[in-house]
Amino acid sequence: MKSENKCRKIILPPLGHRIIKTAAAVFICLLLHILSGYRGSVASAAVSAIICMQPYATDSRTYAVERIMGTLHGSLWGFAYLLIMPSEPEISVWMMIIAYTVMALFVMLGMYAAVMMKRSGTAALVAIVFLGMVIDYPFVQTTLYDTLLTFIDTLIGVLVAIGVNVYHLPRRKRPEKLFFVRTMDLVPDRYRQFPSSVHITLDRLYNDGAKICLVSRWAPAFIISQMGLLNVNVPLIVMDGAAMYDIQENKYLEVVDIPHENAARLSEIILGFGSFCSFYTVRERSLCIYRNGPISDAEREEYRKMKRSPYRNYMEGSYTDADRIAFMRVIDTPERIEELKYLIQSVLPPGMFRVEHRQEAQFPDYSGLYFYDPRANVQEMKTRVLKRMEEKDGITLTGMDILPKNSSYSPEHYALILLARLKAEYEPVDLRRLFGKN
Repeated sequence: MKSENKCRKIILPPLGHRIIKTAAAVFICLLLHILSGYRGSVASAAVSAIICMQPYATDSRTYAVERIMGTLHGSLWGFAYLLIMPSEPEISVWMMIIAYTVMALFVMLGMYAAVMMKRSGTAALVAIVFLGMVIDYPFVQTTLYDTLLTFIDTLIGVLVAIGVNVYHLPRRKRPEKLFFVRTMDLVPDRYRQFPSSVHITLDRLYNDGAKICLVSRWAPAFIISQMGLLNVNVPLIVMDGAAMYDIQENKYLEVVDIPHENAARLSEIILGFGSFCSFYTVRERSLCIYRNGPISDAEREEYRKMKRSPYRNYMEGSYTDADRIAFMRVIDTPERIEELKYLIQSVLPPGMFRVEHRQEAQFPDYSGLYFYDPRANVQEMKTRVLKRMEEKDGITLTGMDILPKNSSYSPEHYALILLARLKAEYEPVDLRRLFGKN
């Protein structure tokens, strides 16, 4: 049974675009070798195509010039080597050792020269082209001819790689789709940073026009502090559906708040139990955090980490009539949390609060109880976001959840795969356009 569970946790990543494009480029090089009557070195063309393939084809003209210059650079070093080395087909072992020493020295000099010329991205290609020309030494008969042949073969590989890289299957963007992505599927918890790869991918998608609504259990400070510079074009769903926040306008668009009388009644029960409670409230554009009762070690450590944030305001005293209570939180040991949960259920009428019981990410010895108004939920807030975006864009939108497909999903390993699925849904391949149909 244990081995079966281990097998279920294995998730094979999908084939990336770079892998597929590299295979296509190599296949084209092989076909060209057949069409040329098997002349030249197919290995030089194929290896060059592999080296030159990149995940993105940004600024293709500069990229092509760089690779062609690297090919020419390597060919010149190869030509120079063949000119200075003796051309006898039979030489002594000691002479071969000297020849290989000079060959290694030329590899070093060629790569160093590429760096000196501020073309460090072509250094590996320079070495490959050079070795492709001289590796058969001393059985190189026609120096100039072999130099030109290797240069042409390598150039073919470079051009094929560039051509495949800049070619895109015809795709059709779907501006009528609004995608919902949970932040918990992109980063494990709010104490960690979004990986730079996730940040870059989201930035590309937003700039391309994809409508992506990030859904967070926490206040918008978590997202703003890490993604404030992105062109986030859709309001955020924050605090587990209790609020909607516009990161561009820097304001709360909607808050489904707990009535003050309900909050006061719950707070009285919690204090009577001997625990403490935090109130996460919205006042105009600001998030204000109040606390009553003694502070635990976990909350003291959280306060130490979060107090420097310009997007959170830890307040002294009690909340005011101007504060809208988005949610309330109690942190305590798991045993006391279970006791408190049972006490609240036995005292308060059912349906007064929506209650979530969660393990605290950074504090394994503590659990948390989160209290929301029963009207506050993510699904209802998604409907409200859709309605706002339809009014803004003047088109009918369809919401789509981008969720993990496997129970053993880990954000550290699979966040980019999740975003790749989102991109495929936003911009699927349009086979009709491939065949010239509209």
